[in-house]
Amino acid sequence: MALTEMDLFSVAGKVAIVTGASRGLGRAISSGFLAAGGSVVGAARTEWDIPGADRALFVKTDVSKPDNVDRLVSQALARFGRIDILVNNAGVEEDVPASDLTLDRFDETMAVNLRGAFHLCREAGRDMLQRGSGKIINIASVLGFVAYPGALAYSASKAALIQMTRTLAVEWGPKGVNVNCIAPGFFNTELVREYLDDPEQMSFILARNPSGRTAEPEEILGTVQYLASAASDYVHGALLVVDGGESVAGGYTKAILDDIGQDTR
Repeated sequence: MALTEMDLFSVAGKVAIVTGASRGLGRAISSGFLAAGGSVVGAARTEWDIPGADRALFVKTDVSKPDNVDRLVSQALARFGRIDILVNNAGVEEDVPASDLTLDRFDETMAVNLRGAFHLCREAGRDMLQRGSGKIINIASVLGFVAYPGALAYSASKAALIQMTRTLAVEWGPKGVNVNCIAPGFFNTELVREYLDDPEQMSFILARNPSGRTAEPEEILGTVQYLASAASDYVHGALLVVDGGESVAGGYTKAILDDIGQDTR
């Protein structure tokens, strides 16, 4: 029987692990899955206050620590019996010139943004591969393919995450597991609060964004739910960019865009 439109995009009854779940995009994604009838295992270093009764579990987790990741996966399986969806969202960033970036800071960024994501893909993926079904969604960034000063380690980690996604998609696609990636632009989250609170920085950023604004965390939900649902069963190794057009606008300034907009012929 053919799936209805509602069935196609449904995550009801699905079990999702979401990292970085206590704030920002992770909080919005966790709340969205719960509201849509899914069960969520929220992982974060800070406390999680999202209500979900019997469909929610919080596991305090630092994804850079292997024992934390192993505990997260084992508790998810013990509570719900399976993992249908994994959203690797936990991340750290820096605002440091490359010449001042220490090896420790570089390693810390890689440990969270890349190694932690790989470890979770591998451990949660084992359950998915055994069952022949699963959806992995890695949250990268437009800085994975657009250079930005002061974000060398962050950008490198996100570029590597994109390529890791593609490689896993090739390996695991034939076994029923979809691995895809989302590259958000500037969302109103704590991770980029330093930029959001700096009028000069925001003027620079918004001048290069056709939408002329940043996004609210909830605006990521449609893309995540699409990749988590049956609607994306034939999508493997994709990079979906959600940035208001920032990355395709290139070096165009707001003044140039406004000038072009004067002529509507």
